[in-house]
Amino acid sequence: PFVIVHFEWDTSITDKLSTMSYWPIAQERNTFMLEGKKLPSASRILGHVFDDEEDVIANWIERVGEEYARAKMLSSSTRGTALHSKLEDFISNIDVDLDLLDESKTQEEREYELYIHRLFCSLRPMIESRVKKVYGLEVPLVSKVLNAGGRLDLLCDYINKLTLADFKSSEKKLYRSSEKVKKYFSQMILYAIMLYELCGIRVEQCVLLVATDTGESQEIIIENGSEEWNSLAAAIISRSNAFQPIFEQQEEVRIAKSEQKRLLKEKLAAKEGEE
Repeated sequence: PFVIVHFEWDTSITDKLSTMSYWPIAQERNTFMLEGKKLPSASRILGHVFDDEEDVIANWIERVGEEYARAKMLSSSTRGTALHSKLEDFISNIDVDLDLLDESKTQEEREYELYIHRLFCSLRPMIESRVKKVYGLEVPLVSKVLNAGGRLDLLCDYINKLTLADFKSSEKKLYRSSEKVKKYFSQMILYAIMLYELCGIRVEQCVLLVATDTGESQEIIIENGSEEWNSLAAAIISRSNAFQPIFEQQEEVRIAKSEQKRLLKEKLAAKEGEE
């Protein structure tokens, strides 16, 4: 059995953020609002710039079939959301072991809960031993410089260094040199830049914490100011600014389509009224 650990919380950073004139930010799906202007999320930007991810996904769907691809993506998304929720509760000092005692759930739901709990348990010892102080969970951020918004998973002292941490689940081990890890690092670096812009606080490192279906846990760290960090930061800052006109064009198309649907509904309603 695990000994329940109570994490120390310090709200000084989020308190400082709350005094900013444009924080907190109202989020709408994959966008953030900044002084009445819509901004894309960091994940949306990265999905566009990393190896034309949309084309890669489309090719994969064509190769494996739409039904299988939809089920696979839904499974990955559901797993990731459930793991995030359990980790957030744990770091918020909520006893997550009680979830396993809920007898109101069906057998299938309890089996899935046990599966998520196993993923959680692979990361639990690492988090308990390394997270020394918690400053925030699911903290919204925005940047005027990058024209982007985002929501970081965890801001904490990790092995006594101010750290941005991100939780991921994966069917198999992730490799540092992979495009997927580079994308995850780039997203956290964007958040680090946003945090510094908002309140002048510099994180020392970003940590990727991965739970795999094999039961293996991974800790992948990138240090602020390292050659790897600077290279990724330069590339993503350039691409982030380049994405803004693309996003604005996408928004124009979305608004136009929405207006067309509204007008069509009005016409159909008027026609039904005449009949």
